[in-house]
Amino acid sequence: DGATYPAAYGDGYNKYEEGDVTTEMISILLYDEMTEAWLPAEGFEVAGEYCLRVTFEGVSTDVLCTVLSAEDAARVTSFSASGFRTVYAVGDELALAEMTYSAEYGGGYRYLYGEPVTAEMVSIFLYDEGTEAWLPVEELAEAGAYRLRVTVGDEYEERDFTVLSAEDAARVTALELTGFSPVLFVGDDLAGEDVDLAPYRVKVTYGDGYRMEEIPLSADMFVIYDESSASFIPSTILERAGADVMLTLLYGGFTAEISVEVHPLSDLELVTGISFPVGFISTYVNVDPDLSKYELRLTLGYGRGETRTIPLSSEGVRVVSAAYKKDDAGIYPATVEYGAYSCSAAISVSVPTGANEVRSVTLISDSRTVFTIGEDKAEALSGVRLSVRYTDISAEWGIVTVTPNMAKDFSTEVVGGPYMIDITYEGETVQFTYTVVAKEPAPSGEGNE
Repeated sequence: DGATYPAAYGDGYNKYEEGDVTTEMISILLYDEMTEAWLPAEGFEVAGEYCLRVTFEGVSTDVLCTVLSAEDAARVTSFSASGFRTVYAVGDELALAEMTYSAEYGGGYRYLYGEPVTAEMVSIFLYDEGTEAWLPVEELAEAGAYRLRVTVGDEYEERDFTVLSAEDAARVTALELTGFSPVLFVGDDLAGEDVDLAPYRVKVTYGDGYRMEEIPLSADMFVIYDESSASFIPSTILERAGADVMLTLLYGGFTAEISVEVHPLSDLELVTGISFPVGFISTYVNVDPDLSKYELRLTLGYGRGETRTIPLSSEGVRVVSAAYKKDDAGIYPATVEYGAYSCSAAISVSVPTGANEVRSVTLISDSRTVFTIGEDKAEALSGVRLSVRYTDISAEWGIVTVTPNMAKDFSTEVVGGPYMIDITYEGETVQFTYTVVAKEPAPSGEGNE
């Protein structure tokens, strides 16, 4: 079943075909060592070397094969086992469920892969230091050096392992803390709110690999060695800055060191990232895009410092973008660079194709809403902006800065609020809520007699 033949006619010139081999096409020949000849046979009646001759339209091809005796076919000719455990504790059972074996029978007659190891296949030996010999035992009754033998047929494989006392099996022999990467500053208290230890876990190894577990990292694991008492004492305050500050962990009587970077307090003012602020509008209609009105958000101190914003027109800020034209619709990339950092946005310019009338106006979310008493109206309202929707759908959104004429009821003359007024642009109105606060008093000693 499944055997096929390729046949070529005229040395391949005429045609080429494939077909299934049938029993009528096969003749069996057995090699006779006495006559050194291939003799016809009816079947595989005896062990030996055979030839299967396949004949099709007068042309034959031979396939040699070997026929094994039942004993040889069942003989293991290759064997391997895997999944050996290397450390046990006194009284443990062998972890046979973790072990498998693979075997070849009859030199390739049959294969087994990933078969489970059973108790009947294993033998246990304990090394006796007095006789320097491996003595057979039935169980792991005492600590020492052991050998496990797995046998299949006449083949076997051996592996050495260790059996620990109950005390040694419970002893911590390794601590591993990986991925510990909080942003740390001098003066941080690992036991306080400065550092969140919750995401981190410590891998604890017992008995040189006998057992492993992961436990939450806690502040009481951090210690330093106190020479006066010749012992480890708790230490959670970071006192020194550096790129390779060593911290000591203590758990279960075992210590391990980890390297961390601790920043000086001056790094809290260090710019470590930039981004466009919320409210960045990227669509313009019939106007030249003007990025100078926007601010750049600075991330300070690797996220631990305050977030600060500066105008895009500030010194050190560089806007790299394509040349905009108010009558040239398209998508333009804009990249802002500041120091070693950059951020990008896509600027969309739309061109009205017909009547360009205002359909609706919406207050931009980052518009200013708190003003100081007596503040100039025009200056105060310059921080209030509208998104404008046009009747021509191709125009999309535009941006308009509110002026005093658009907010006739706006006033900064009385402290209080919230005040609600209407802002009107091209016949469309939106409500605006704001508050007026008093001026901050001058610091003591300044401006007073």
